[in-house]
Amino acid sequence: MGTKTLQIHDILNHTGWIMAVDSSEPRCDALRRLLSTRKIDNVAVVQASLLHGIAELKRPAFDRILVDVPCSNSGVLARRPEARYAQSAEHLASLVKLQNQIMHDTADYLRPAGIMVYSTCSVWPEENEQRIAHFLNTHHDYGQAEAHLTWPSNVDDPARYQDGGFVAVLRRR
Repeated sequence: MGTKTLQIHDILNHTGWIMAVDSSEPRCDALRRLLSTRKIDNVAVVQASLLHGIAELKRPAFDRILVDVPCSNSGVLARRPEARYAQSAEHLASLVKLQNQIMHDTADYLRPAGIMVYSTCSVWPEENEQRIAHFLNTHHDYGQAEAHLTWPSNVDDPARYQDGGFVAVLRRR
């Protein structure tokens, strides 16, 4: 949550307004402290599971949305070896359900002609290409601009290692 929020802040060159949303109170508190330390005041940190749980947020609210969903971490097993023990059909099914729920909840908050980026640190098609296909089949006002799957690198040099993951860029018509 924090790293991506700071990267977006830097890309925006300290302009615009950012809302960082996470269901974890400790992660939200940590980001608030980091923003305060860095004197960043154009980022609102909101603890919520879904956008519709934020009473003061009206639809559509955003020009750009990054949906970095909870995932299996299958693309980062080299860095998070404990994630190996969470790789099961049941866990994957539960994640897919949550990912669908988050995408469906988020869809109406993007303004027309806005861009939504869907992101995972997974390489499983159930969490990636299949999620986007499902979303596009149920949200006809969206189209896919691009999508990329990255496999974890197979190198022994930590300086050249890259995680696996998926990103899809969607545009609302």
